[in-house]
Amino acid sequence: MSIMFEANPATKNRCATIKIYASDGKTLIHTFTVNQKAQTFDVKEKVYLDKTGGAQTVTISTGLPSWEASSSASWLTFSKNGNQITLRAEEYSGSSADRTATITFKDLDRKITVIQSKYAVGDTYQEGSKVSAVMLCSE
Repeated sequence: MSIMFEANPATKNRCATIKIYASDGKTLIHTFTVNQKAQTFDVKEKVYLDKTGGAQTVTISTGLPSWEASSSASWLTFSKNGNQITLRAEEYSGSSADRTATITFKDLDRKITVIQSKYAVGDTYQEGSKVSAVMLCSE
């Protein structure tokens, strides 16, 4: 007897139980449990862009052979190249608050939240009694 199984294509572990019965169909001879680890799909969870927009490339660590994504907002587009996704935001003309959009991945429980500031790098602004400058930094 041989037992064959395919690789687990999901990002969640899975388990199966195999029961072998005697030829009478009633007598249990042996039980096997097969546990398969999930594929990895790790991605930076937050990306920050200033109001001028532009592009930022994010690398996805995964063993999945393919994946699909979608954007929650028309101002945030993306392109895929292998295990990299390049996010592109148009310039933001709003001034009352930052805006947020999400890249979701089909059938996966991962997402990228993109926050685009109402300010550009180099802007000086005052909110209340506090005066600040916008600087470029990484998370």
